[in-house]
Parts: sequence; structure tokens; C-alpha cells
Amino acid sequence: MTRNLISHPAGIENHRKLKTPFTIVTIMFLSGMCLFSACAMRGSAPGEVGAPPPDALKQVDEHMLELQRNERLLGESLQAGAGVDCARACSLVGNIERLAKKICKIARRHPESSALQARCQKAAESKKRASSRLAGLCECNGDEAGQIPAGR
Repeated sequence: MTRNLISHPAGIENHRKLKTPFTIVTIMFLSGMCLFSACAMRGSAPGEVGAPPPDALKQVDEHMLELQRNERLLGESLQAGAGVDCARACSLVGNIERLAKKICKIARRHPESSALQARCQKAAESKKRASSRLAGLCECNGDEAGQIPAGR
């Protein structure tokens, strides 16, 4: 049978012992450690768990916009009826490749972020698509001066 702590004189004494300064400090310390552990596990980035730091997301989004702009320009230059300007087309493909590398480099620094990983995947697909669009039309060797139409 359990005893009520307050109805028994020894129980009152034991109840009062819980209010000693040492006990209060111990409880505060343990509470602080729990809070610290929870914050450390969550990470320093605001928002949901796995969210990239805002500056990384902003930087990647800026690179993605530039990559999309270069893709659009590449498409326009390849659809021009007067022939392909290989120097320009190779330059655009080089820009797309460079931007895709930057995006994926940032994503590798934040492997917990599914948003950055998705952007890296999208950038890698854009890079592959841009290279394949130029295949057979121009040979790009890495420097704009050396771009020549394929088969010449």
C-alpha cells in the first residue's frame, strides 16, 4: 500500500529535501542539457529539419536561374536558321556545365537538404541535355577560340 507523502512526517521531510539548492541546480542543469541536445540535433539552420541554410539556397537558386537562361539562349542559337555559331554555342554549354558544377558543389556541402539535392539533380540533367544537343553540330574543346563545326 502506498503512503501519502504529506500525511506522514518522514514524507514531509523527504518532500522538503527536494527543494535544496543542489537539487534545484541539478534539475536546471539537466533541463539545459536536454534543450542543448535537442538544438544540436536539429542543426543551426532555421526552418524544418533538413532545410538548407538560406544563403546556400539563395546562391543555388541564383545559379539555377542563370543556368536556365543559358539553356534558353542555347536553344535559340541552335534554332536559328542561318547555321550554328559554334563559339557561342560552346560557350553557353560551358556556362551550363560550370553552373551545374557550382550547384552540385553547394549541394554536397549540405547532404541533409533534399531541396539542394533535387536542384543538383536538375542541374546535372540540364548539363547532360545541353551537351547532347550540341553533339554532332559542334566540337567543343574547352576554349572558345578552338570551336569548330563538327565534320569540318
